[in-house]
Amino acid sequence: MLKFNIDDGFLDSLVRGYRSGFLTSEDYSNLAQSQTVEDIRMHLQTTDYGNFLESENANAVRISALHTAATDKMVKEFNYLRCHAVYPLSQFLDFVTHGFMIDNVALILTGTLRNPTKEYMDELMSKCHPLGYFPTLAAVSLAGTSEGKLLPGSMQGVDNMFKEIMLETPLAVYFSSNFVTGDLREKDIEEIKAKLYCSYLQTFHSFCMELGGVTAELMGPILQFEADRRAINITFNSLQTELNKDDRAGMFPSIGFLIPEGHLKLKNAEDDEAVKRAISHIQIYKSIMEKHESNAQKNLEDFFWEQEVEMCKRVFDQQFHYGVFYAFVKLREQVRRMSQPLFIHVRFVTRHTGGAQYSLDRGVHYSRPKRPHQRLRSHFLILRAPSQ
Repeated sequence: MLKFNIDDGFLDSLVRGYRSGFLTSEDYSNLAQSQTVEDIRMHLQTTDYGNFLESENANAVRISALHTAATDKMVKEFNYLRCHAVYPLSQFLDFVTHGFMIDNVALILTGTLRNPTKEYMDELMSKCHPLGYFPTLAAVSLAGTSEGKLLPGSMQGVDNMFKEIMLETPLAVYFSSNFVTGDLREKDIEEIKAKLYCSYLQTFHSFCMELGGVTAELMGPILQFEADRRAINITFNSLQTELNKDDRAGMFPSIGFLIPEGHLKLKNAEDDEAVKRAISHIQIYKSIMEKHESNAQKNLEDFFWEQEVEMCKRVFDQQFHYGVFYAFVKLREQVRRMSQPLFIHVRFVTRHTGGAQYSLDRGVHYSRPKRPHQRLRSHFLILRAPSQ
């Protein structure tokens, strides 16, 4: 305990202070009732997000404005924590960023298969998550191009990128001899991403167990839940596809509450009902499936997000551990996810009530709810427990 305060006490208190800046249930209630961008500005001025919309023109506000601001705020706060951390907290924070790095590399690999030109790869680089940047990411993206021109074959670009990733990036430790390029397709990139996440979660879990104490006690269940969530999603997404059962099971992390019985049943599942039966012996997953069946309008992933938020909120109830840093990033991510539906809601309402011009950013795709002003609140997750 004493050593924790010496090395990490300042950053622990800082991240708990960051948590006080999360939007409350009252904030979300006010935002859900907003009819114009000006209403959003007014409600957010009293929060940690302050006046960041001040530069936005109310008649041509970008839907991505709130999302960008939420991202910038999270990255700035995280980078400050990382710059002042010492081992083992520094290593723990590095593990937190590796998941974003995997997403970025998968995005770049997919782009190389689709259109390996410098212009397209530069566009993809702008879409990468800032927490997933690493010094050689730009080199990885350029490895699939040749002076902005298409290479003699897209597979040459993929081969070059694999060499860069396996030799020069923080993700090299998650690669093995099992990763070969061969005749890659986009669905194969998703399989590679799943295997990278599998290795990542197992390594991160082992590191937390080595740390021991409250960190192991709290991070163990969180990472096991994440591993199970991915195993369940992989099974659902691979039903009625060419993926065989052994390859499906090969993408399951070797940690989780479902091991071993649940993994065996998921491996052999043939339909949705079989998947539900495979996870029904774990109460938390049985509850999630029941909630989804009673509210089919929400995606199954939404219920997993809600459960993840609840687990991350409880992490802050205990002291002297690193779980608060992981929880902080996950909860900030939820704010980012909620920001774009908020703007879509306001712009949709404004379109029918007069005022600001309704227009979407290019490349933004969404489904318009029938009554967004009535349904929006159900999509918000409350990220902070009520004050005691």
